[in-house]
Amino acid sequence: MGHDETYPAQEPSWAQRHRLGQIAGDVAAGINRPSHPAATFRLRGPLDVQALERAWRRLQLRHPVLRCGFDPDTGRWRLDRPAEPEPITMLSGAGSRGAGAADPARIVADASDAPFDLEHGPLARLLLLETGDGFLFALVTDHLVSDLWSVNILMEDLTACYRQELGEAVDLQPDDSAAFPVYVRDQNAYLASDAGRATLDRLAERLRAVGPIPELRFPGFTGAATAGYANPGVFRATMPGDLVAGVTAGARKTRMSKWSWIHAAVHRALYELGDQDAIGTTLVTANRESFDVRRTVGFLSGRVVIATERSAASDAGTFLEHFNRAAIRALDVSSSVPWGSIIERMTPDAFGGPSGVPYFSFNPQPLSLNRMFEEYGFAHCTSEPVPPPGLTLDAAVAVLPVEGPDGISVIAHHRVDWYPAEAVERLWETVERTLGAWARELGVHEQ
Repeated sequence: MGHDETYPAQEPSWAQRHRLGQIAGDVAAGINRPSHPAATFRLRGPLDVQALERAWRRLQLRHPVLRCGFDPDTGRWRLDRPAEPEPITMLSGAGSRGAGAADPARIVADASDAPFDLEHGPLARLLLLETGDGFLFALVTDHLVSDLWSVNILMEDLTACYRQELGEAVDLQPDDSAAFPVYVRDQNAYLASDAGRATLDRLAERLRAVGPIPELRFPGFTGAATAGYANPGVFRATMPGDLVAGVTAGARKTRMSKWSWIHAAVHRALYELGDQDAIGTTLVTANRESFDVRRTVGFLSGRVVIATERSAASDAGTFLEHFNRAAIRALDVSSSVPWGSIIERMTPDAFGGPSGVPYFSFNPQPLSLNRMFEEYGFAHCTSEPVPPPGLTLDAAVAVLPVEGPDGISVIAHHRVDWYPAEAVERLWETVERTLGAWARELGVHEQ
């Protein structure tokens, strides 16, 4: 899919269909629940805005999926009708100094959250706001055509194009913009085949005890039938260094990742706190294992459901092996059987809508991902990544263990109408206690 080339319109992926349904429901309810992967920076130095404008146009031409919308009547992905590239959006900070002034970061965050024109495109924007000592910069995309991995690719390409526009000799990575539409067509074809339907049937049977959107109940649950999206709670903690060392050594000994150890401890803690006989949680996945999609921009990330049973929640070795088998089975089909397809297969009324039950999301942030945007600078400018202001939750509780140079911190976002702060704090305390007990049981504590 070259810069002047288009594809025929095609059916969207299951992930895109699910998200489009959610957006349509939100619009009907008067809700804006953005899902916009983005990179935001504070830039200081002589930024050449005209050169950046040219680079931004080239980037949109280089990745046409950013400019293609969806037919509101048929739902088809209009790859045959890319919009013209959009110019940079220059935000006004006028009146933002002095008493009662708007926070510049808030101005950028609000502009980042603004809905895109999903019918006509583009589904990406570049925002600039002068701050007096530089600029706030945000490259914002819609999840329908992008994910965090994609934003990393876009930043790499944009900064390279910018340097070229300044006359520097910089090589661009090969353009692989065609890979995402091909990936979607192949995935859809597989799920429509006898083999795909059989895989879907097997997965549905495996998840029969927990469902595709596993309902989670543990002490502190309010019992509310629904939960709002505004003002989610945020719980933060730092894992003690000796506990991180024990988890790392234990994961090595059991041939698991430390993230799987932590996720397994979440399951074990939920069994200790609650009375469910089977527990399912969702794990966020990148789905970039294939070399063919490493350099493409698109909505490839997804979720898998990891389901375990209380009957295996005994000693550390038994439960860790049980969890690891469940995780491997789930990840084996993560790219071929997207979460949306299993939701439609098992609970069709929930497809294309917000979660009607409280579920748990686990989204580990390893050091490589946590530092994803640190290396991207603009020529003659210093750049400082600006963390996003928060999440728009679908899950009742979303736990993000974040790896930094000095250890692992934890951010747990929770919908307070379902789970108040004290319930989430107690859950995490139980997770850490479980991890410590496992490390001691396996003889790796404080190694």
